[in-house]
Amino acid sequence: MKYEAPTPARRLDSVGSEMGVAQTIDVNKQDAIFNKISEARYYMNNEVNVEEKYDDVRDACKNQHESCAFWAVLGECESK
Repeated sequence: MKYEAPTPARRLDSVGSEMGVAQTIDVNKQDAIFNKISEARYYMNNEVNVEEKYDDVRDACKNQHESCAFWAVLGECESK
């Protein structure tokens, strides 16, 4: 599968870094990416970090690539 790469509008060292690798913000999808990061923060803080059923995966649930939020906006998280 060929992944689309974001066209960086800016690279901020801290955007999304509390959930793994800091995210690249695509020039054409920056609002959607910031919304996706905000949704992920809420989910992590209010479900994954507090619910016992996530104890075994909590530490592994991190963005491991700078384009994770970009790909999530493109629907890659739901495509499998």
